[in-house]
Parts: sequence; structure tokens; C-alpha cells
Amino acid sequence: MFTFENTEEAAKRNKLLISKFKGDIPSAIQADGNSCLSPSTKFRQQKYIQPLSDLHEDGQKLINIVKNGASYPMRQDIDYTDALRLSDIKAAIAQGNNKSTAGHEKLVQSKYKTEVERGWMLPITLHFIKSVKGIGITAIGIANQTMLNEKGEIIGKKHITHDCSRPGASGHSINN
Repeated sequence: MFTFENTEEAAKRNKLLISKFKGDIPSAIQADGNSCLSPSTKFRQQKYIQPLSDLHEDGQKLINIVKNGASYPMRQDIDYTDALRLSDIKAAIAQGNNKSTAGHEKLVQSKYKTEVERGWMLPITLHFIKSVKGIGITAIGIANQTMLNEKGEIIGKKHITHDCSRPGASGHSINN
């Protein structure tokens, strides 16, 4: 079973679990059964969401995502080999995050803690990344945004962003 804690120990436990499946995270998720990462855990009974999907032009695609999970493969016209992917990972690790994160390390850790505890992010060790089947890396940044507080006043807030358009060493970005 996956461990959703933002700790080195949890990352090591998750690494061991994924290693049992030769780096294949979907297989590890499927074997885990009722993980919050499993597709359909939120919407078990399809009969309740089918009528909603019938109202949308891409309704069947939405049902498929709910049943099987979302997938974001590279475009078919891009020859993105495993060697290129590994080269991009190595370069991304060396380059690090966007400069906007400098000085905001506590904010990043706080946001990541929340993401992990909610099951939106799975911690694994940095050196294990290259062993995960099909994984990619994207840099993060910090963006300034505004919002309204309960009094209707405009206040500033910092959010984590994912720079999916920054190309890797291969010249391709995650957005490809």
C-alpha cells in the first residue's frame, strides 16, 4: 500500500513498492486496489455519472477517464525514445526548479505536504525517478496571484506552478 506522507521514509517505502512492479506505477496502483490513486475510487457507481456524461460532447471520453484514469502521452508524431526521456530527466534534475522558487522553500514544502496528504502526489526518492516506467519531470515555479478575502478585499497569494512548456535537453517539453 502506498504511503502518503511527505517524508524520506515514505518515499523509500513507495520506491520499494513500485520496484516490486519493475517501475510500473499503473500496475502497482492496480494491485493496491482501493488506493486514492485508483481510477473510479471517487465515482464507483457509473449509473450515477452516465446521465451527466450524456450531456457533454466528449461524454464518453470523460467516462473513460473516470473508469480507467487519465493519460497524457506524447504526441504520436514525436519520436520520443526512452533514451531522450532519460536524458531530459537527467538535465531537469541538474537544472532544478524555476528561479521563482528561490527563497520560497518553506512554501514549496508546505504545498507539497498538502498535495501528498491529499493523495494528489506520490513521494518517491529522487534517484529512483529514472527507474519509473515512462515518467517525466517538469520544473515548478511560484506565481503571484490575487484573490478576494471574506471581506471582499483583494489580497495576494503565492501558488505553485508547473512549467510544462520548458523544453528538456531533447528540445521537447511535457506539453508536447
